[in-house]
Amino acid sequence: MVSFKFQSHHTPGSQSQELLDDNILADLKAISHNRMVVLDPIRVEITSYTSEPESTQAVNHPGDSSAGTRDLSFSNTIYIEQDDFQPAKAGTDFYRFTKVGDEVKLRFSYVIKLEEIIWKNGDEKSGVVECLKCSHDPATRDCMPKDRSIKGVVHWVDANNSVDIECRLIQDLFTVESFPADKDFMEFLNPNSMLIKAAKAEKSILSETEISSKKINFSNRYQFERKGYFAHDLDSTVERPIFNRTVALKESAAAKKLGADGKPTKSRKEEQEAQRLENERLMKVPVEELFKQGE
Repeated sequence: MVSFKFQSHHTPGSQSQELLDDNILADLKAISHNRMVVLDPIRVEITSYTSEPESTQAVNHPGDSSAGTRDLSFSNTIYIEQDDFQPAKAGTDFYRFTKVGDEVKLRFSYVIKLEEIIWKNGDEKSGVVECLKCSHDPATRDCMPKDRSIKGVVHWVDANNSVDIECRLIQDLFTVESFPADKDFMEFLNPNSMLIKAAKAEKSILSETEISSKKINFSNRYQFERKGYFAHDLDSTVERPIFNRTVALKESAAAKKLGADGKPTKSRKEEQEAQRLENERLMKVPVEELFKQGE
């Protein structure tokens, strides 16, 4: 069960969405197992990897060793997120793929280097990538290289051993926080309040028990790495897994508050400390004040 406190703010009856999300995140963080799922897949061929597919171990929960581990398969073809390749950000502080020669570390696996970009129909102007061709550093499966700095780490899924799943990303229902008095609230409905993704997931997104019994365990909760916390939709089946995002991973407060120079007004450490103190303050609010009407 999710436990949370509400603290009303600007308008009568309104509640802090951010505070609700914080409490949901706190509960789900403790009970959710990590999985790698690629929501917007782009195929990556690792041309230097000529070995047989291999398996590596990944922890289910980075803060709870009792949650155990799972097997991750790796082969010469994987999927990464489309937004992990952004050529328009070449020369910036974007630490994933932007151009040939860039390197990233695959989570729980090798460092790979971008060698060639295959554009759809050979048309670079279209901006649509059909495939990325990469090489890998065999010495880096379980470590970072010592002779160079690799700042980007990305999640991935083995294209030869993956599960097709549907992911539903629940967004804000409205496009504004409050409605003008002279307007119909229906005018502010968000047309993108639910986005549906045809995603690729690692094999262990379904447990052996679920597969053998052909029954979904609806109590399972997952963190899809870098994407948020998800749970099975009630229509989910072993043959057609469907996941709904409960809450996205929280953005760094520092990333949201930028100065005139485009840089954070506070360091990440300062923002985290400020958030911790604010959470402590809210936890001390008397119960009778929690649902007090805003002024």
